[in-house]
Amino acid sequence: MYKKSANVGSKFRGHRFLVKGIAGILIILGLMGGGYVFWRHHTGKIADGLYQLQTAKYYNSTTKTWMDGKPGYEGTKLKDFMRVEDQEAKEYTYYTFESSYGSFDNVSPIDFETGKNYKVSAWSRTFKPLVTPKDYQKEVHSIVQKYYKASALVSQKDIDQMEKKLIDLYKRRSEGKISYEAKGNQLTVIIFDKKGKAIEKRSYKRLSGKDAKQLDANYQKAVKRYKRGNK
Repeated sequence: MYKKSANVGSKFRGHRFLVKGIAGILIILGLMGGGYVFWRHHTGKIADGLYQLQTAKYYNSTTKTWMDGKPGYEGTKLKDFMRVEDQEAKEYTYYTFESSYGSFDNVSPIDFETGKNYKVSAWSRTFKPLVTPKDYQKEVHSIVQKYYKASALVSQKDIDQMEKKLIDLYKRRSEGKISYEAKGNQLTVIIFDKKGKAIEKRSYKRLSGKDAKQLDANYQKAVKRYKRGNK
């Protein structure tokens, strides 16, 4: 009788130790999991600042080859950049035109008249659109009506085509996925279509404080000049 009780007690203690052992493992795994969550979220963040475009490539579905997307036109210097603030991003088209009459900065009202484009998802390493394609279409149409008028140099057809391309580009990006990889001052962005095919690759470099301030100041001056010339 005594031996039976001893065996039961031994089994109980063994079970108790087993439960404690499992509980300990679960706690450790929980801490490890929490650490991984923190690590992945923290390392996935994009540091605030201005990121200058370094390279851009577009996939040509007709020739099935990647094409340079940043050659620029003759006499122009592309200075496109992305602004990141509080894990929200905004792209800007910006270039300098050189001619015999001097140097001129050119900007797009589609950029400075609209808000942030994307929200940074640190966990998934992706950009999430902040505006629906429908709302973006309304914004773009309103801006085009305000700033672009048909003239001897630009036809209404040209303006309509530009508006359509802008809207189609945003819609295509919204339907697909925009992933990124941030390492130090380098930011690589890959854009996929809705079928999962990579269609754009863009690389950026975060500018130092001095260079970033200079770029921002030059851009703001260009915006003011553009607005004065299009009243």
